[in-house]
Amino acid sequence: MKKEIKKHYLYYISLLLVFALGIFIALKSQSIQLQSLVTLLITLFYVTMGIVHHSGNHKLNIRIAIEYVLIGILGLSLVSVVLLGIFNFH
Repeated sequence: MKKEIKKHYLYYISLLLVFALGIFIALKSQSIQLQSLVTLLITLFYVTMGIVHHSGNHKLNIRIAIEYVLIGILGLSLVSVVLLGIFNFH
């Protein structure tokens, strides 16, 4: 596992940086539109980077691509539920 992380550290660092920056922007913003846009951009970045990374460093097939898209949709859905306050956690 450590060998794989060392081999792909730039990929993991870029994901962490984009996620951290996106979360920071979303938390500092009072605009639901900006928060939604940042969430969508992070999701698109995750899906794109995952597919590009897999195609260049592993064997990419349709199942892997669909998995990245579905995980992206799940994350986008979860964040959207929180942002829109569909469930009132008070």
